[in-house]
Amino acid sequence: MAITWHEGRVEENLVLDHKFRLVRMRVVDDPSWSFVAGQFILVRVGKQADGIDKVNDYSPSNVPEPGLVEFLVDVTPAEFAPPAGVGSRLIRDLKPGDKVEFTGPGGDFVYKEDGARELWFVATGSGMSSLWSIMRDRLIKGEKRPVRLWWGFRYEEDVILEEELAELTGKYPNFSYETVLSAPTEAWRGKKGHVTEHVLEAAGKLADKNSVAVYLCGNNSMIAEVSAGLFGLGFPRDKVYWEKYF
Repeated sequence: MAITWHEGRVEENLVLDHKFRLVRMRVVDDPSWSFVAGQFILVRVGKQADGIDKVNDYSPSNVPEPGLVEFLVDVTPAEFAPPAGVGSRLIRDLKPGDKVEFTGPGGDFVYKEDGARELWFVATGSGMSSLWSIMRDRLIKGEKRPVRLWWGFRYEEDVILEEELAELTGKYPNFSYETVLSAPTEAWRGKKGHVTEHVLEAAGKLADKNSVAVYLCGNNSMIAEVSAGLFGLGFPRDKVYWEKYF
């Protein structure tokens, strides 16, 4: 089956901080194009040393809307020597009007109707991109069950989307979140350590381990530790979902 490549035009490349960019683009060739919250797209990011096209996957962070794609990217690999960081350099340097070639959507890291009475989301860094789409999509659609988020970073200067998260808590009483830093300064008054320990602490207090669906997205070690910890506590394997980023 032939792959269909689409053309996106960059509308905005927001610098969120020293580390993260939020790219917004419109699909030029098919304004009706859309995706299911949590899916990913494949983007042509340049040539590798062997001359073959390099393709990176990025998960849209926006609530699905025809013809619109936004994605959150950590561009720090852009500082690595070639051929590493090809995609990050492309994303970092995109300007309004630039063309982006992509295909998709694909993937099944999407919301599941599994009978859970609570929804938990756990992210590290830009792994938040797909979760940001799934969470907001659920809330906008009228989700009434408790929705909890843990989001892990290393430093204070890495933290982003604080105003947007505060707005969600004000608008949706069933939504709550914790920002966790693994290497904070003494001035930090929020949660410290790794998201793993905070999620497992909350999980250990649950009387019914079958009542929660958990969605994990971020680095491999976080996913391995959290999933293993949840299974060790008795969480059912069919209610823990994940998408690895690196």
